[in-house]
Amino acid sequence: MTIAEWLYMHAILHIVLRKAAENMIRNIKCEKVESNMSNKILVILTCFLLILPLIGSCSKGTASVRYQKIDAREAKSIIDNEDDIVILDVRTKQEYDQGHILNAVLIPDVNLKDEVEEIIPDKNIKILVYCRSGRRSAASAKLLIEMGYKNVYDFGGINDWPYDIVTD
Repeated sequence: MTIAEWLYMHAILHIVLRKAAENMIRNIKCEKVESNMSNKILVILTCFLLILPLIGSCSKGTASVRYQKIDAREAKSIIDNEDDIVILDVRTKQEYDQGHILNAVLIPDVNLKDEVEEIIPDKNIKILVYCRSGRRSAASAKLLIEMGYKNVYDFGGINDWPYDIVTD
């Protein structure tokens, strides 16, 4: 379940529980009992709604994975100093052929959902994502996180890359 799906479910549950509590209060005949019962129901409902997000975030590991934006300098440092990374270019083949970062893997953003698990099966590997200007890389990094990748960094666009690029 993605974070968006979980938030949607939480909002629906909140509405349903609130309506149920309102109906229960309306059905009670005695004013004194109604006042005491309505207070108890609202306290229980409030406690439940405060605890629910904690339960949901503990049950799914990907809920703690967040979108991470880094700059070109940080990306270059990772590329130069770390092993076991993937530099992911999400531009088109034509853009890639005009110039790309050395050792970058090309998966155009429009194909990412269908191809990435075959090309990058390790969901724990560090992935550095870039595109031309930063829009596609941001969307692609968020998609990778939703798909269960845990170590994803968006470093924006090659337009902001001050270091060497290669052409094939």
